Amino acid sequence: DAARCNSIIADMEEEARRRMELMPGAVELARWLHHHGVPVALVTRNTSRTVESMIDRWMECGGPAFDCTLSRDSCHDLPPKPHPASLVQIASQWDVDLKAEGDSVVMVGDSARHDVVFGKAAGVATALLDIS
Repeated sequence: DAARCNSIIADMEEEARRRMELMPGAVELARWLHHHGVPVALVTRNTSRTVESMIDRWMECGGPAFDCTLSRDSCHDLPPKPHPASLVQIASQWDVDLKAEGDSVVMVGDSARHDVVFGKAAGVATALLDIS
């Protein structure tokens, strides 16, 4: 049933929060972007609670604040990645017309399946952080 499935997912996310590590180079990249006035958003299929955990670690490592964060439970009206709706919404908040200015946006992520497809679906450049 749905309650049991949600409980299993919650347990899995709790375990992931305990083991979470930041991607090597991510903080440095974000600092560089922040220094150059480039806004940075975080879009994830995880919960707000997981985002809060990640941001705590992010800030402990000297990461700059995100200009926008969207999680699975903070944007119920938007379909999850790789659907481009979240990226379209963020661009709209930043007064960026993706059809006219899509080349000014880069989607950086750690998943080819979700993040690269997400960026491509929105018509923007993508960069895959891969440590394998």
